[in-house]
Amino acid sequence: MKPITLHPLSVLFGLALAGVLVVVSAAQGTRDKFPLPKEVHFVGEVPAEWWTLVELNTSSDGTTLNSFTVPLDRYFVVTLMQSNNVVLANGQSISGLLYPVTINALSGGSPLPDRNGTHAVVPPGTLLTASNNSFAQLWGYLEPRN
Repeated sequence: MKPITLHPLSVLFGLALAGVLVVVSAAQGTRDKFPLPKEVHFVGEVPAEWWTLVELNTSSDGTTLNSFTVPLDRYFVVTLMQSNNVVLANGQSISGLLYPVTINALSGGSPLPDRNGTHAVVPPGTLLTASNNSFAQLWGYLEPRN
């Protein structure tokens, strides 16, 4: 019987190929357990045409002078608010939601931290108004709804 001789480079190549096959099959199994999300979320730079300034104003007698309705095909992502007044979404206060992005320096008060750029997302179709005898400016962008 003839002895078997193994070529060292061939053995290394074979082991490397087997390792690659094991890694690829493991990655395939992980992908099946954790499928990719079906929704697409915007990540990256916001296009200039998405940015908008919303001014809300209500008189002392409760008359709405300026309001804003978020378009049905968009989310309004608020990145900055100038106001200490109450902002209403469909008649309900959302000032707590907007507080993390409030900056009051423009109205003469001391600046508040922006909480690491926290954004408040207002859903499509929401009517935004200011409380009685108040004014608010909201800066943000209208992100398309997926």
